[in-house]
Amino acid sequence: QTMVQLKANLLERQKVAHAKQSADQYGSPQGHRLTAWEQLESLLFAPVQGDRFYHRSRLIHPNSLFASILFLVSGVLLMYSAVQTPLEMGFYWNQPLCDFDLTTLQFNMFVDIFFCVEVLLTFFIGTWDSGNYVDDVWMVSWLYFKGRFWFDVITSLPISWVSWAGRQSCGTSTDADGEQSNAVE
Repeated sequence: QTMVQLKANLLERQKVAHAKQSADQYGSPQGHRLTAWEQLESLLFAPVQGDRFYHRSRLIHPNSLFASILFLVSGVLLMYSAVQTPLEMGFYWNQPLCDFDLTTLQFNMFVDIFFCVEVLLTFFIGTWDSGNYVDDVWMVSWLYFKGRFWFDVITSLPISWVSWAGRQSCGTSTDADGEQSNAVE
């Protein structure tokens, strides 16, 4: 055989081996086309190593694209909170709730919701324990409760929602008929 034929034969063997390996990794028969949902699922929730996926997890893998984006957004919002909270406490701590307009209140409410959702999502993100990957919901929950769960819950309390609720009562009063009217009128 010539060198060209040997190279072509080798390439064909590599393609067949790669297709078989991909079918084994995805748990689907050779030639099975992934549905749109399966493609989205593997893109978002499967772990990525280089440009190939490996080990199909029962939970969101901590090395998946979804988890990576979640951790990135969480880090950015933590940095925002680390800067914004001391400024708010330093400049507005003695201001009456109704006398100042905190322009970041709506964004702070979004941040609070994000961190509360993140606490819930953490129950569905696999974790590493003693070098072993854990993707059992009950074991992940147990490890989360033993570890940082209470810290996450305390630091995720939606304080800005309490401020928002307090501000909603500003500017309204109840008249003698029991109807609410704007106190500014």
